[in-house]
Amino acid sequence: MKKKERKLFYVVLAWALIAFSAFSGCGKKGDPDESFFEMTKKEKEHEKDMPWNHGLEAIMETETGYYSSFSDERNYLQALCLRYYEKASGETILLCNKPECQHNGDDACEATYKNIQVVNALLYEGAIYILGMEKEKGAGVNEYGEQADKTVAINLYKAALDGSSIDKVGCVISSEVPMDQSGKTSQIRMKQRDMFEEIFELIDYSFIIHDGAAYIPYYLRFGQASKEYKGGGLVKMDLKTGETKTLYEAKTVHHGVPAFLMAKGDYVWFQVYGQYKGSRIKRYNIKTEEVEDFYGNTVEEPKDQIWLMNVLLGENRVYELSYEVNEKKNPTVWRFRAFDRETGEYHPEETIVTDVSCDQGRIRAAFVYEGKLFLANLYGCYCYDGQGNKVAELSFPQEQTGLTFKKGTTSTEDKAVFYKISNDKLYLIFSDEMLDPRYISYNANAYRKRVFTCPLKDFYSGNGSWTEVFTIEGRVIPEDPGFHDAGE
Repeated sequence: MKKKERKLFYVVLAWALIAFSAFSGCGKKGDPDESFFEMTKKEKEHEKDMPWNHGLEAIMETETGYYSSFSDERNYLQALCLRYYEKASGETILLCNKPECQHNGDDACEATYKNIQVVNALLYEGAIYILGMEKEKGAGVNEYGEQADKTVAINLYKAALDGSSIDKVGCVISSEVPMDQSGKTSQIRMKQRDMFEEIFELIDYSFIIHDGAAYIPYYLRFGQASKEYKGGGLVKMDLKTGETKTLYEAKTVHHGVPAFLMAKGDYVWFQVYGQYKGSRIKRYNIKTEEVEDFYGNTVEEPKDQIWLMNVLLGENRVYELSYEVNEKKNPTVWRFRAFDRETGEYHPEETIVTDVSCDQGRIRAAFVYEGKLFLANLYGCYCYDGQGNKVAELSFPQEQTGLTFKKGTTSTEDKAVFYKISNDKLYLIFSDEMLDPRYISYNANAYRKRVFTCPLKDFYSGNGSWTEVFTIEGRVIPEDPGFHDAGE
């Protein structure tokens, strides 16, 4: 670590220790400063799942800076790379407090620990939780002639914010890697091969955290044959003990794996992709410990089941994102249909029809935040109130990114764009493979990701503009052909 980086890191560490010391005493009775440390309403929300800031590319923000874990959303090919970005100076460092560390993926480096293949990461209660695959090398070779993997495990890890430690919380699934008679091992797959991307650009198989437990979708298979399918489904993991409980099981290689997880109150919601029974929309009842199918229905005919596609969680409503064909007004537009969150009762009078055309490409984000519905595509972010009025919109920063989009074309549809909300700010995370190839690793499409922000008050007032705040960076490391097909 360079001298400048080392100095910056220990300044950050000092502030972190001061903050921790203050926080650790706030729960004691009789503490005269107890009221000063009371959690605000927004801080308490961090104990719950936040659909507007979870899953792929969640913003991990503190008062002094940002944390990131470089990942490849499409195939889970990228090795762990934890970084810290200081707001005041704009400096970035690898999240490791060992001055002489080479950050080469060994088990002593928090930032690059064991070259774990990252699925996603979340900031929760003063730590970074990371879902990823850990590999142990064996004596055989893979199809590329390289040293093969002996065992693999999909684990959840907990990393310290000061770069001092990373520990395994628990294991979701593990297996030996099959080897043929010639000593070659099979390809490792963490996604179903025939998964289809519907109206969203990416199907999000990320884990979430809700009330002290992680809810983790998983899938593990080797090679092409279904006989080497090791398992898939949804587990609940206790963050303190690492104990797991299987909530939903994909019994065969083609059964649906849960995606787009969301949690509110006593339910964890998910959508199932692939072959499945019952409703595509399901929810796990934390109290009864059962998985329930969720349908829409009408008051007149309660037994009529309305099959829902993609849903968002509101305060008392579930909103289905679908499209409406209007013969008089071309083109087809996106809409939100409203259903009671508990009973599934359909409320057609509350349907919100947007003016966002389906012809403008796939949806990059959709969520409910403080009673408002957010919808985003490649061209911008749009916000509607509960009565269907457009509250605000903000276009994609084409000038700042050096890109020009022509609506109705598909030439830019491969661009990865994410929208999140954190600390009363709207965030845009953007990755363009043509911009900067310096951060490529393992021959994956793993380039830098630029992060922009806009205060929500400016967004709502119509005076919003994007400000670039930091860049999510990977690290250049030796190529490992064994990583090539991990996600297929």
